[in-house]
Amino acid sequence: MRNFHSLGLSVALLLFPIFAQAQSLAWQRTPVTGIPNREIGEMHKLYAVDASVCWGLMYLGDYSGQGWNLNFQRSGHIARTTDGGQTWQSTNFPTRRTEFTWFITALNAREAFVITGDYSETATGAHLYSTKNGGQSWKDITPPGVSPSSSYLDVAHFWDANKGVLIGDDPGTGCFEIYTTTNGGDTWTAVPCSNFVGDAAVQQRIVGYYDIFTTPDGNVYFTNYDNPPSNLGGYFYKSTDFGRTWRVTNTGMGAADYVTFRNKQVGVMCAGDFQGLPFKTKLVRTRDGGATWSDITPANNNFAMYDLDYIPNTSILLATTRAQNDIGPFSTLMSTDDGTTWRVIDNSTAVANMGFGSDGAGYGCLAQTNRSVRPTMLRFNPQSLQNSAYGDNAVVQTSPDIVKLLQPKEAQLNVYPTLFTDELNVELFAEGNAKIEVVDITGRAIIQQQTYNQGWSRINLPTATLQTGTYILRIRLKEKVLQQKIVKQ
Repeated sequence: MRNFHSLGLSVALLLFPIFAQAQSLAWQRTPVTGIPNREIGEMHKLYAVDASVCWGLMYLGDYSGQGWNLNFQRSGHIARTTDGGQTWQSTNFPTRRTEFTWFITALNAREAFVITGDYSETATGAHLYSTKNGGQSWKDITPPGVSPSSSYLDVAHFWDANKGVLIGDDPGTGCFEIYTTTNGGDTWTAVPCSNFVGDAAVQQRIVGYYDIFTTPDGNVYFTNYDNPPSNLGGYFYKSTDFGRTWRVTNTGMGAADYVTFRNKQVGVMCAGDFQGLPFKTKLVRTRDGGATWSDITPANNNFAMYDLDYIPNTSILLATTRAQNDIGPFSTLMSTDDGTTWRVIDNSTAVANMGFGSDGAGYGCLAQTNRSVRPTMLRFNPQSLQNSAYGDNAVVQTSPDIVKLLQPKEAQLNVYPTLFTDELNVELFAEGNAKIEVVDITGRAIIQQQTYNQGWSRINLPTATLQTGTYILRIRLKEKVLQQKIVKQ
């Protein structure tokens, strides 16, 4: 049976000598609209297409601190942005009974693919669906060989509207259940166990934490997962022909969660031990395309990683972290030497999952850390890379276009939730001085303060002093005025 990692955990990495602190804001938040009032939840998986388009999946229900009590009738929501994360719209996905959505991949704003399954792992089966109209309707394209009682589909990838691969756990045949298609899922070809080289010694065939890495020319990489102390995972699976044949290498980790590659030769894999406190992490690296792996685990490894990704076409490796508790603190880390050393670029955002489009645009899912958070998506701020302890030249040396590409072209204000009781989050992108006012309905300024901004910043307002009522939050800049209506309940 698959084990689901508890969400909402992280680590106080600022105490670790391997990491250096840097004050910056790596993630900007945008609540997902279209969710019923007072419905809480968490975005838990996403697929970033490019600077404009990203798709995401969400849990809805109650979070107890020990995990999710899912509302299965509402666990099939899918969110999508087509304006670079400024707005997110949610649509309900037609899941069956106790099904929920757990993996998504996409080609563009209209075409996407979703895997569903039964969280309780009873015999309702797993399915693969596709949409060609932005999620307005979905077609079941599950291969006919998928068994309702023994199949467990994990990940998929489509290179275009026709060519794709679908990967599931071993259903009892002695190898991973893998299918390939060349016509968009109208028909599928099952990969026989004889097409796996080096797989005979593997005893645990479970895909590592719903994670897959692909290249445009048909390379596919994934790992197998296991919980300590059995340590039957940590094998690296590699295909160079769109998933038709596979070579398998033992990394020696015993378990694996995520794998990511900078190019076809250099990659990093991580594994977390969640069986006791403190949590532990392990890192290995390859420089020969996965043929051999070396241990690069930090000396102080009392933390676990939420996610691990290279920004495409750069040497920048990012990791999001968690540790011994359900409420933080949280960190986003950056490495430019393939995981040997790390720097903290954000120590205030709980990031459950992240992804980067082909053009370097980054998105994330805000982790649920209490019972009141509504599903929220994140947009990665590349300015945080320049503000890190590496200095202002770090990004310029490795990726000169990313910061220019992803920064807003003009001043931008994010305020959430606009209907609040205690906490009001205010994020401002601007250059220079800003005068901040909270004005009541008579025009009287209740709160006034000054800030100086260089890029994104998070503004703390003393909202506890506000009485119940309607206000205008106004930001006066040199060239323009930004404002947002807010209501304190």
